[in-house]
Amino acid sequence: MRLISLIILLFSYLAVFAVKPSSRTVQGIEGFESTFYSDATGLPYLSLEYKTASSQKPKVGFLKFGVSFLKISHLKIHLDLGQAPPNRLLSMWQNLMTQKAIRYATMEPVHLDLADRDGKLFMVKASKGKFTSSGELRMWGQVLCTGVQGINEFERLSIVYDARLNALTLLRGSNDFNPMLLTFKHS
Repeated sequence: MRLISLIILLFSYLAVFAVKPSSRTVQGIEGFESTFYSDATGLPYLSLEYKTASSQKPKVGFLKFGVSFLKISHLKIHLDLGQAPPNRLLSMWQNLMTQKAIRYATMEPVHLDLADRDGKLFMVKASKGKFTSSGELRMWGQVLCTGVQGINEFERLSIVYDARLNALTLLRGSNDFNPMLLTFKHS
């Protein structure tokens, strides 16, 4: 959930651009890059980057939906769990979830690099991704996972924050009885 909170911050910025009629719309935003740094160490813990973002009102026949859908193209995220402040990430996520803007955002493709608190790198590449209102990042299509155990391919992958373990839980496929845990530093 904490990983998602920072990503959600990105989408809240995009929602602000879409709401203000006098400023540039989301359709005009290209090449976004942002990096967040730890207050304690000064080291980067989150980097976000995407190629383009577009807002679309889908049509069914001649009818248009009243809700705009946000599509992020070529999203790249790097999160260092050893440097990330879990409480700050969680509050950002909860803030964005109250706006409900994230339910209508999709990413194609998604590249996610996660470094656990020991510095081990776990990479996920998926053809499509979406955030859910329950605080889960879902990725599907061709999902490639690279880590200590080599390269594996899945139909889908879900990432959820587990507060009890202070970790991100990676559920590979629909019936993963042994999910992978990537723990945050102790806060």
